[in-house]
Amino acid sequence: TVYLTIIEGDSCSLTTSSINNIINNIYKIYPNPTDGNINIQFNYKANGIIRVYHVNGQEILTPTEIKDIDHHSIDISRYPEGMYIISFDDATNIWTEKIIKLK
Repeated sequence: TVYLTIIEGDSCSLTTSSINNIINNIYKIYPNPTDGNINIQFNYKANGIIRVYHVNGQEILTPTEIKDIDHHSIDISRYPEGMYIISFDDATNIWTEKIIKLK
């Protein structure tokens, strides 16, 4: 989890909010951990490219271009357990999430 600290005004009062809460307003990836089936739920009609990497950096699936969808599923069940990274590039931002695959 990454946290963002915002300093407001001259009083130096601090507000700490999780960036994960901001990201959850854009998309949600579940379940995590997974047995191999991963769902990405967007809160808008998404356009971009989804990539899946093993934590060692090896791209394990062919990049998938999505257009005007709010849900996409990925199947990594044939790959060994471990940590994977889901990347979504919408031409403005690149969002990444770590996913743990169990047996």
